[in-house]
Amino acid sequence: MTDQISLIFDLDGTLFDTAPGLMHTMNELLARRECPALELDDIKDQLSFGARAIMKTALGQSGIRPGEDELEAMFDEFISHYTAIMARMSRPYPGLTGALKRLSQSGHVMGVCTNRFETSASALISALGLARFFKTVIGQDSIGIAKPDPAPVLETLTRMGGTPSRAVFIGDSEVDVAAARAARVPVIAVSFGYAGAPARKLGADLVIDHFDELEEALGQLI
Repeated sequence: MTDQISLIFDLDGTLFDTAPGLMHTMNELLARRECPALELDDIKDQLSFGARAIMKTALGQSGIRPGEDELEAMFDEFISHYTAIMARMSRPYPGLTGALKRLSQSGHVMGVCTNRFETSASALISALGLARFFKTVIGQDSIGIAKPDPAPVLETLTRMGGTPSRAVFIGDSEVDVAAARAARVPVIAVSFGYAGAPARKLGADLVIDHFDELEEALGQLI
């Protein structure tokens, strides 16, 4: 690959395994309310939608029906606890750092488009030592619109100076594939994320099982 490509990555379940920290936080909130802990499978399909979706699903499964004011207070509680532990309870997926180094050396521009808040995403990327690889980070609050709407993908591309015809989205979920498709951007799914369905049934152009396979997959698409 010699021509520059704009590469857009999802974060949770794509760049990083963040489920342990998210589950720890949710179960801490439930424990404070004397509710039993949940398992990852109970909320796995919500991890692509952000903290509010995770929390609402978990509370519903636990029989908790808070009013709007209480829900907002619990959301602040969730964010406060998660922010304190997210870096030490998250890890890059195997092969990621090496792949980012090689892609950067090849001149490709990279960005992140996630459904978590922009400040949270940027803080985690920095804490794990990978901020130097990404030109921009877009969260659900950056423009007030979340995936699967294509607007965050297109905004990420705009800030990267790219175009859909010379871009690839890399994600792990139905949300990512839908957003990329709507933005007319080719999409690669990773098989190790949090999708509610098997990666090969998400409708992506290609699927990779390890980041060592990413460059070959990109060569097939562009």
